[in-house]
Amino acid sequence: MAAVALPALILLGSISVLQVRREQSEVRQRALRTARATALRMREQRMESQALLARLAARPGITALDPAACRSDFSVIDFLPRYADVFLFDASAKLVCSGNTEAENERVSTLARQWAEAALRAGRLQPGVTHEQTFAGQPVMILVAPVQRHGGTIVLLELMSVIGQDALIPGSVITVIDRHRRVVVRSDAPDVWSGRDVGQTSIAALGLGASEGVAEAAGFDGVRRQYGFVTLPELGWTVYVGVESSEIFEPVREMLLNGAAGTVAIAFVVTVMTVALARRIGGPIHALAEAATRADDGTYERVAVLEDPLEIATLTSAFNRMIDRREEADARMRSGERKLKALSDFLLTVQEEERSRIARELHDDLGQSLTALKMDIIGLLNAASPPPALGSTRDRILRTLDAMVTAVQQISSELRPSVLDDLGLVAAIDAEARLFEERWGIECAVSVMGNVELDRDRVTTIYRIVQEALTNIARHSNATRAELSLVNSGDELQVEICDDGRGVTEEEISDPLSLGLIGIRERAALAGGTVAFSGAPGRGTVIAARFPLTAKVRPA
Repeated sequence: MAAVALPALILLGSISVLQVRREQSEVRQRALRTARATALRMREQRMESQALLARLAARPGITALDPAACRSDFSVIDFLPRYADVFLFDASAKLVCSGNTEAENERVSTLARQWAEAALRAGRLQPGVTHEQTFAGQPVMILVAPVQRHGGTIVLLELMSVIGQDALIPGSVITVIDRHRRVVVRSDAPDVWSGRDVGQTSIAALGLGASEGVAEAAGFDGVRRQYGFVTLPELGWTVYVGVESSEIFEPVREMLLNGAAGTVAIAFVVTVMTVALARRIGGPIHALAEAATRADDGTYERVAVLEDPLEIATLTSAFNRMIDRREEADARMRSGERKLKALSDFLLTVQEEERSRIARELHDDLGQSLTALKMDIIGLLNAASPPPALGSTRDRILRTLDAMVTAVQQISSELRPSVLDDLGLVAAIDAEARLFEERWGIECAVSVMGNVELDRDRVTTIYRIVQEALTNIARHSNATRAELSLVNSGDELQVEICDDGRGVTEEEISDPLSLGLIGIRERAALAGGTVAFSGAPGRGTVIAARFPLTAKVRPA
């Protein structure tokens, strides 16, 4: 019995150790993925906030420091709960107006306004620099933008309490620390930890000298956790996601104890029965093992059922039923995959058609109506001969109409650029490259070899792939230059987009959260093409797509 129990206990212990290590590795990787997703969300929120500030700073009422118009323009934050308030100060740091209308933000708004006035007078609030403060126990990120015309300043307050509320791992703790090793926000008790100096703790040392990684360390509360962390260099912040180590070890410890007790209990029975049954069940068991191996490789074969022994006959019958269910399940899974793929292709096609329809209606109906309205208003104003005192009102009305026409044209172009239908793929890509240069300050070169005028579906697919690739370069690559090339080699059209940025990693390529890359693959497949992604650290990323010119676009 000892000869049976001892190896079993040793095996169980080894399995437990391996299980602990595997669980530890999996938890760390899940924590790292959560940290990446949180960092990405924070980066996108900051970009959205900066874009909102830029739009507000360009409003005529704000540039004129008009309190009434300012309150109207600031009403946009009522629809964005993550913003506590927005202030407009004149050149002397005097408050012109604010946008807060929520009672629960009143305390934070009052304290933040007082702090911002003092910081502006002391010259500590600089445009483009992100500040973090805690007001009334609420962590707040502060962004600043100048108002050029009269030297005013817009200050936007973004609440940070939402960070970590939708963590992907139950029981995880998300913590953000700034470059001064102070806590920006923590998902667990943020009012207790926000603003604390944690420079002497082991967790704070994890993010030094590394952009991301995983490790085990003691948290601020002394609890040991498995951590994944990611740094945001543009903010000087590090995002930590930790899962308590006890969550990993306790189930394995319980499994080890239960397994040891069970092993000792059945060791005697196993020893007695092994000799008696070895010869009788050896052949059938071997046949079942071979059939199971073939089933694992995708070949489903039934095993002949023997009448004796009864246990083997029962096992063989159950195995055959399992093989039948497995084969049916695989068939259903393949059918479901085909249906999902067809649905994905259909949705892409419908999306593009709907974009085109909305773009046409905006351009043809709303755009023309606004132009006609402008002409009518001009005629009405000229006929009425308004007094000179109303000249500024007349100009403001015309500027507003011009801005509305421009906005409609821009929305229409983003939905479906008219140049794509009027002048073709090359002109549309060239226009997109120029807009990319203006918007992001990244040089973009376009080269074309051969005739690339294709059918409408392929033209749309290639244009959307280029759009998505440029968006990824702007958001993630830290590049200074991008190159687009389209080459007609006779049998296929080759499309290549490359940059000189940080280089995409294999983890990012295979990450199910890399929705941009997934969208590029789906669009390429819909047009009968293929796409490959490659990257080298510090040397950039290459996206290479190939479209056979004889292949047909797959119907949605």
